[in-house]
Amino acid sequence: KDKYSVYASPVQNDLFAYVNYKKWWIEPGISLGYSTGLYREINKFTVQATGNTFTDTGTFRLKTFSFTTSASHDFEWEKIFGKNDALGFTPSLLLNFGSDSTETVSHTISPIIVRFLNRINRLPRLSGKNSFSAQSVALSLDFTYAVGNFTVLPQLYLDYYLPESDSDKFTQSFNFSVGYIF
Repeated sequence: KDKYSVYASPVQNDLFAYVNYKKWWIEPGISLGYSTGLYREINKFTVQATGNTFTDTGTFRLKTFSFTTSASHDFEWEKIFGKNDALGFTPSLLLNFGSDSTETVSHTISPIIVRFLNRINRLPRLSGKNSFSAQSVALSLDFTYAVGNFTVLPQLYLDYYLPESDSDKFTQSFNFSVGYIF
């Protein structure tokens, strides 16, 4: 419906491809991603100097490109506690690159207000573009334990953001999945 909450991603089209070479002990890989999207919203804001409230309808167009290089190795052990079980561990080191551009078009804001906000240095950034560069270094630790048709998959992802930032540059996520094959 072209309407998103503030908690949803504006990405509407996403293309992703990856290749891993599995013949070497260290398995190199690359992945490419391209995403586009359109997001529309209505904002109300008050100009402090006059106390007037204005409504602005904005359209935001985004494009992102990502490129990741990786190196990993699959460790596998069978018959750990019985005949039908196996354990797998795959550590992966990743270097993430990317670029993005966001174009914002204001549909209802008056040119007079734009000039006023620009004069007092309160004009919000209406478009942005980040050139292609290294974005983060990451470590992914994937475990798998399978017994017959039952599988447990804990995963830990650690990421260090490379560009300058005022917020915490280190993030981590943990995922725990349980599966059963019928």
